[in-house]
Amino acid sequence: MYPVLTNVRIWPRRSNVLQNLNRHCVSGRIRDYRQSVHQFGGSLSTPIDRLLHSVPSDSPWVFDVLMIGSGYGASICAARLASKLRPGRRLGIFEHGRERIPGEFGSNLAALLGESMRPVFRSDKRSLKNPLGLIDLRQGDDVSVMSASGLGGTSLINANVAIRPDRDVFSQLNWPSFLKNRDFLDPYFDRVACELGVQQDPVDHTAKMRTQRIAAENLRDCGAIYEAAAITVTRGAGCSLPILNRHGMLQRPCTDCGDCMTGCNIGAKNSLNYNYIPMAKRAGAEIFTQTEVTHIEKREGYYRVHFVYHCEVDGNPVPVSGTTTARIVVFGAGSVGSTELLLTSQDMNLQLSAQVGCSFSGNGDILGVIHRVGPTTRSGGFGAVETNGRKTGPTIQSSISFPHRPNVLDRVVVQDGGVAKAYVAAMTMIGMDFQIDHTQIVLVSGHDGSEGRIILDTDGGASIVWPNLYHHPRRKFNEDQIRLVASAIGGNYREMLPWKGKVGTVHPLGGCVMADTPMAGVTNHKGQVFDGRGGGEVGADGEFAIHEGLYIVDGAVVPTSLGVNPLLTISAIAERTADLMSREPKYGDLFAA
Repeated sequence: MYPVLTNVRIWPRRSNVLQNLNRHCVSGRIRDYRQSVHQFGGSLSTPIDRLLHSVPSDSPWVFDVLMIGSGYGASICAARLASKLRPGRRLGIFEHGRERIPGEFGSNLAALLGESMRPVFRSDKRSLKNPLGLIDLRQGDDVSVMSASGLGGTSLINANVAIRPDRDVFSQLNWPSFLKNRDFLDPYFDRVACELGVQQDPVDHTAKMRTQRIAAENLRDCGAIYEAAAITVTRGAGCSLPILNRHGMLQRPCTDCGDCMTGCNIGAKNSLNYNYIPMAKRAGAEIFTQTEVTHIEKREGYYRVHFVYHCEVDGNPVPVSGTTTARIVVFGAGSVGSTELLLTSQDMNLQLSAQVGCSFSGNGDILGVIHRVGPTTRSGGFGAVETNGRKTGPTIQSSISFPHRPNVLDRVVVQDGGVAKAYVAAMTMIGMDFQIDHTQIVLVSGHDGSEGRIILDTDGGASIVWPNLYHHPRRKFNEDQIRLVASAIGGNYREMLPWKGKVGTVHPLGGCVMADTPMAGVTNHKGQVFDGRGGGEVGADGEFAIHEGLYIVDGAVVPTSLGVNPLLTISAIAERTADLMSREPKYGDLFAA
């Protein structure tokens, strides 16, 4: 029997975060969120005792569907499937991190370092020091990856950009036949854009947008096109009053504070805890936070899922191990997380394609800093305080693209960037620009060949191997695009010393890529995991055999770099996967037509 847990905190500790924020402003945002989740019993999270003391009833499994993770893929799939579940069926979501409250995110560097799951500066950078931290920075010798841990996944700290890739991206050989035409995903792109509240800011809404537009105009002869980026941010008509969104959650209009990538303390960021997760909860999904899945076992007709619940008893972390069972298991722990879990779980009963871990991509990401530009940029964020008329804007608001280049791999986007308040002081010292008012931050998303590999290192954790990536011709080409923009605004691009010779990404893709065959990928176009026995056996239906009831729905399945921010593509694929899963005749007893 499991222990009965008392004094367990579901809400995160507030510590000294509020000391650096406007208390009245922040307390209002916290009050908004608590009022919104009152309809769900006080939080989106389900009391952990319901999981720890669950036993099967009339079947060998506890959950009919179990989602691992709560990022875009998992949350979207959960919302759609929960709404179609027949009465008496159970759908669960296991999320490693906490449920986070807008208004309690850290706004200084010390707070963010304390929220890091792994040591940032010590030699043991791969060890886990804070299992409930918000920021998961996996530093590697070849590639470093940053993501988030919390209810809503990386949507809590991303740059909100929702752009459709170029149509020619899907024509590449790596994509499965059913998705070689973007038309098959367009209806799902539309659906996601509606649920996430995608919108564009007005032209020249902020100084960094204006600087980006000037750069594009000066590069017109190079084929540059300027466009306000589609972003998932709530705007209001010049007021700060709460807005009730379509999912019954209170949000506040964006104040242009620039803190998107450290957690929105305004409540304006359309992260998943404001849309798809409440949708899933309302449909009956059971959401268990602070619950880390360590591995799964394949049984006859179902899966045994091993987990650790990271509870906090009187402020001290106490890990509680447990197991549960599920008929359908859906991995949505992110490209690195899902691949790590699959590698950890493979055995004689769960044999996989030899492609597990292959085709990793960093989406061609490069973060660039252009110093001493002519126009004013005001790139430094100020946090959730009175603005005094200053506007930084959401992290990314506009894009420069080159859609007419003959080679699709040369069609990259260069986007403006804002620096969150917590990082401003460090950036100021490095760039010698007070408040970064004449520094243009840019993020390039492009292509990189998808030649990385995720492996398990000696301590059992995931590590990315990609020798000489820093000198890869594609990376050099992407970096040249920053120099091109710098020349257009009279600035000076140079590598910052902390990042010199290193490659990092906030857009990890691949590792469990979809393909037509198990010789080319890990899942089919539906997200079903191929059975790797015999190199990939063909079933009686003429299709390659799969592990029945095992799916992957996150960025791990994306077989190539996308040339744009991947949020919208991952989400559209998840919408499609959920749609196809709910229509499977073999699951007719689970999902209503």
